[in-house]
Amino acid sequence: ASSSRSDFPAARPPPAAPFRSSARRRRCRRDAFGRQSGPTAGVTWIKGGAGSSCETVCSARDGCREDAWPATQEEFEEMTTSIGFNCAGTQEGGARYDPSTDGRYCGWSGPPEDNAGGAPRCEEDGDASTHRFCPCVADKEL
Repeated sequence: ASSSRSDFPAARPPPAAPFRSSARRRRCRRDAFGRQSGPTAGVTWIKGGAGSSCETVCSARDGCREDAWPATQEEFEEMTTSIGFNCAGTQEGGARYDPSTDGRYCGWSGPPEDNAGGAPRCEEDGDASTHRFCPCVADKEL
């Protein structure tokens, strides 16, 4: 007797996952219980106040994650969409305080790693009209 496809139970689609940028998909792994692990697991993005460093913005959340900066413009745009911010225009940027916005236009990429001088980007602040997008530790309830 031959088996037909109807003898097998229908495959269920995987459950919907919460928002994860492509950086998170690339860098995060899931353990046996489905929890994320890896360098960008547990990040909450916050748009900071004008002139504030990410160290200041993330101080109530146990700090800023230096390992979670967006690697592409697409990752940056996914992040801004996830927090409800819409940039009128986006450019590469290149400053240590990027990703940031002046409230309308955005710069997404910090300096190249070989040009950053090894200094942490979380502690950098912009001028009085610059709002940073900060990768804060997400484990803490506020």
